[in-house]
Amino acid sequence: MEIIDFVWEYEAKELDRNDIKLPNFITNDKKTYVGIPYCWGGYISIDLSDRKEVKNFTDAIKKGYFPGNILTEGVYKDKTAGLDCSGYIGAVFKLREKVSTETLKNYFSYINLSEIKPMDIFNSENNHTFIYLKESYDKNGIITLEARHSDSIKSKDKTVVSYRTYEEINKGINGKKYKVMRYKGIIDDEVSIRMDQYEFNNNKNIAYPAKKDFIYAGGMDYIEDVDYFKLLVDEHDEVLIKIYQLPKGIEAQLIDDKENVLMYFDSDVYKIKLNKGIYYLKFSNKEISQKYDKYIFEVK
Repeated sequence: MEIIDFVWEYEAKELDRNDIKLPNFITNDKKTYVGIPYCWGGYISIDLSDRKEVKNFTDAIKKGYFPGNILTEGVYKDKTAGLDCSGYIGAVFKLREKVSTETLKNYFSYINLSEIKPMDIFNSENNHTFIYLKESYDKNGIITLEARHSDSIKSKDKTVVSYRTYEEINKGINGKKYKVMRYKGIIDDEVSIRMDQYEFNNNKNIAYPAKKDFIYAGGMDYIEDVDYFKLLVDEHDEVLIKIYQLPKGIEAQLIDDKENVLMYFDSDVYKIKLNKGIYYLKFSNKEISQKYDKYIFEVK
């Protein structure tokens, strides 16, 4: 989580190379970022580097390295900093060398899915790997920690808390199934997962259903955490929303199905007349450094 929550600054500069492509989230109008960027073949993190000339990611950026590379062709490209999917696994477990999805078996053993515990990994050789954290609230998938990349312009292309359905896990990638593995040096002790029970509900498609007359206590569990709660209004009606606790660092909004903001909330009681339809209560961090605050609300 320290890697996922890592805050860093970068002044965009001209990319004069055709062998790399910067992650989509890095733009000319932004200077402060969260998370280590996806870097093909990369093994430079917050506290390690396999490049002799740099100590870590911060040092690499200061020395002119480009933050990430999503052009997944050939081998690692010189002067790029960040982590690919297996690089993130190595950084979390502090492996002494950069591993690939093929060489993870030097440090991890295969286990049965029925034995899975937090911090085990799913691995599809030559494709992708990620850390298992826990089952999602909807029971349709799992919450993962991983370095992700996709061709979508909306892709964060970096280390993230993510969600994987059982359907996509069972399908695998390019004909290769995901297999469960466990670190050979693991210590079998109690794992404390500092996340609220509603994770992962960070977009409308997997919003947690907000039932009436039930008190919800959620929280911002990492810097870029966003919580969506779905509110169904069967007919034109007056809805009562009670915000019992809302720290200054958390922003609460009422939005419609098209993401239009209808109202901002503070800790108070709100009587709102709504037409029949689907609405969402959205909670997010106001500041890039804010995390771990808790909120409490009720819908009546």
